[in-house]
Amino acid sequence: MPTSPGHDRNSSRSVTFDPTDSDLGRVGGSDVFCAHVAEFPPDPPEPFDESVVIVFSFQFYATNAEADQYAADLRSAIAPLLDAVGRHETRIELASERAGQSDERHSSSKRVRRPGQRLFDISIGARGDGDRSTLGEEVFHAVTAAKIDFEQMCETPYADAYLTDALKMFPSLAIPD
Repeated sequence: MPTSPGHDRNSSRSVTFDPTDSDLGRVGGSDVFCAHVAEFPPDPPEPFDESVVIVFSFQFYATNAEADQYAADLRSAIAPLLDAVGRHETRIELASERAGQSDERHSSSKRVRRPGQRLFDISIGARGDGDRSTLGEEVFHAVTAAKIDFEQMCETPYADAYLTDALKMFPSLAIPD
């Protein structure tokens, strides 16, 4: 009988329930009598090639030393995926506080911001051949499996007129003449 993982919002424990059972017990202090399970088809393939640079950006609150360590940890977690695609380069820069949160407790990681921490963007540009729809998911899962807490992740493809913008950020991804 299949089960589905759930999360009890009133505690840090996970709960498992059988979606075929009409009486699912109590979750978060409430009785649950039914569950709806939806399945969505996989995203359609989005092939890319050398004419595109895919940039994965992660935001972290960190000190300078912590930002360097986050970048090393990110590279370690996703390098096998990006090596299979082609070439990649990492870039670390301070982000505007307006690009993230300025409150003391981060909404994504729930960590409390410590003195000396600032908002960093750590971006990894990739160029080669692959499927963007699966690569983005694989990168996300690799980073979360490595237990690297980040505030925000985004994926941006740069192609056509915007390719030169990506190559200014990641010059080693340029194709030699």
